[in-house]
Order: sequence, then structure tokens, then C-alpha cells
Amino acid sequence: MTFDIIWGPARYPALDAEQLNTLSEMSVRVPIVHYTMKGYLSEYAVVKHLSGIRGVSQVAKVPDYNSGHGGDIRFVYRSKLVTVEVKTAGKVKILKSGEKRSTVSFAPTRKGPGEKVKAYRVGEFDMLAISVDAFGKHEVWYALACDLPRHTTCSEYLTTRITLTEKIPKPFTRNPRELLKRLQKRG
Repeated sequence: MTFDIIWGPARYPALDAEQLNTLSEMSVRVPIVHYTMKGYLSEYAVVKHLSGIRGVSQVAKVPDYNSGHGGDIRFVYRSKLVTVEVKTAGKVKILKSGEKRSTVSFAPTRKGPGEKVKAYRVGEFDMLAISVDAFGKHEVWYALACDLPRHTTCSEYLTTRITLTEKIPKPFTRNPRELLKRLQKRG
């Protein structure tokens, strides 16, 4: 038995059950494999969610060699091209107060040791989708990029970290429909 992984024009090679088991075992032992798989699953969840929204068409994953420049996913909403950057919430930390928190590292490229993290420029994508499974159930939280906090030293860039709690923070929402309507009005 093989499993084809296809979404949008991006196509991934078919994997048989033995290969899937090997990947699963590697993800437990090799952190980079774990986080890469988690990233792909997050993107897949967002594609599935957006594909079910009325007025949304042509949902496609942007090939990875093009990621970091204009989002991970592109789709058309009522004739407007929309780009979405997808991130995955990190592990939950429990504070002394009992509050649960998770942090999303928010940078377009991974840098090597000793290199600085590069922040996204304002306007590089339209919407941010964060795959959140850190608080006991899987959800996707959406925000318009124009509503995200700016970098502390340069307002041309977005922040490089977002802290999440169990309560969905502003400007995020579980329902992207209102955000899409706002994007459409802006033209």
C-alpha cells in the first residue's frame, strides 16, 4: 500500500507503509525530522480548512524552495490572490501561576549558528495561520499580517516571536471568513 501526498500543484513522492514507519521512528529520535513533519502536517491542515470555505478556490502549497517569500500557501478568494504563511505552535510551558503558554518562532528562514534571525517584512504575505495543538486539541488560528505586532526596533518588519495562551489572543480568530472579507474590501 502506498500513500500519495498531493495538495495543490505540489506533489510529494508516494510512501509505502515501511517508509512511513521509518519516518515515524526517525521523528521520535531526530528533532529536525519531527519538526519538518509537523510543519508539513500544519500546512496540510490549513489547506484542508481553507479548501472548505465558500468563495475560496485554487488552494495550493507553494513549493518549499519558494517559501519564505510570499507565504507557504496561495489561494484565490473571490478573484483576489491571498498568501498565507503557516507556523506551528511550540511546546507548552506551564508557568508558576498554572497558565499554559506556547511560543511561535516567526522568521522566514532558518539561519545557521551565530547568524541573526531574519524577520518578515510587512506586506510579505496577507495572512498568518498558526497550527495550535499545544493546548489539548488541534486548531488553526488566523490573523491578517497587517494586524500582527511589529518588530521592536524596526516597524518595517513583523515581530519574530508570538506568545500564545489557551485563550485565543487578538488579532487571531479560528474563523478566517471575516479576515478574507476584510482583505477583499482592501482590494
